[in-house]
Amino acid sequence: MKNKINVRKTAKKLIKHRIIEFFKKPKTLTFSPLGLIFPEERYTHSKMTGLMTSFGEKFWEALALDFAAKNNFIIKDKNEFQNKIPVLEDDINSMVNKFQNSRLENNSSIKELSNDLRLNIKQIERKIKKIGKGVGLDLWLEKNDTEYMFDIKTVQVNAGTGDKLSRNMCNWHAYRIAQKPDVNLITACVFPYDPHNGKFWEKEGGKISPMIKGEDALLGDQFWDLITGQKNSTKQIIKAFEDLKKDKELNKIKSKFTK
Repeated sequence: MKNKINVRKTAKKLIKHRIIEFFKKPKTLTFSPLGLIFPEERYTHSKMTGLMTSFGEKFWEALALDFAAKNNFIIKDKNEFQNKIPVLEDDINSMVNKFQNSRLENNSSIKELSNDLRLNIKQIERKIKKIGKGVGLDLWLEKNDTEYMFDIKTVQVNAGTGDKLSRNMCNWHAYRIAQKPDVNLITACVFPYDPHNGKFWEKEGGKISPMIKGEDALLGDQFWDLITGQKNSTKQIIKAFEDLKKDKELNKIKSKFTK
């Protein structure tokens, strides 16, 4: 019997590590005219913004990888995929584009595209290339003969995000099926937590469309419960942040937010 993951303890360790690592390296403060009026506030804002960006880029992915390894997922090297993208024929690219354009109107499941690709992609030798900048994946996992490709996103969603994400994932399916015809592939964008207290889909759903809630757009527990194998895991992650409010080492770091 496998040991149950201590979600709270694991998250706590990684949160603290990420904060300490961020402040180890000196950061250059860029010029802002408002900083001439509010120099202290500008300094504090710069530090907090930098820390938040660092968390978005490094913490959530590291946390997911830690949980996945503990929960018997195979951690696949995403660069093995992204550095060997097959150059697809025009008719396959046309199929992907046609599906994506129709999906914008009817919110079709990407499973439909995946099935069509299996029927139409020929197994031939192809040239390879590197995936384009900004269209790659963050996590590539495998468990029980299913592969998962995830893109972890900021919870502050920009207009047009859904369209871009959908196009990326349609292409991931085409590329991976060309590499491995019998692959069982699930792709999704991940929003690590809900900043809107239960109203995330109401507030952000329009920007995420045509991605489908709970299928290829995952929020909080929809992702973390899968990765940890436990229920209500997001709550334990948030509690880890709350626990660290009293951490003596991190409280000393508070002085770094002011000059």
